[in-house]
Amino acid sequence: MPLFEAIGQKTFRFGDNPPDANLVKLSGNFLISSVIEALGEAMALVGKAGLDLHQYVDFLTSTLFDAPVRKLMAD
Repeated sequence: MPLFEAIGQKTFRFGDNPPDANLVKLSGNFLISSVIEALGEAMALVGKAGLDLHQYVDFLTSTLFDAPVRKLMAD
């Protein structure tokens, strides 16, 4: 734990069963991939309507979805 606390932002424990940590990690990865897919679908819709995609992403990233993980996707 001291090593994790020194190199990470925050350490979370989900019990003593190591496979539970794998489940937590996989579920987080699933959520990230779902957001990426949903963003792609939304951008396709907006793009087909002829709107400026850069302006749309700027709108999303500065208002509704101002989160670090999402910012990495837009770059």
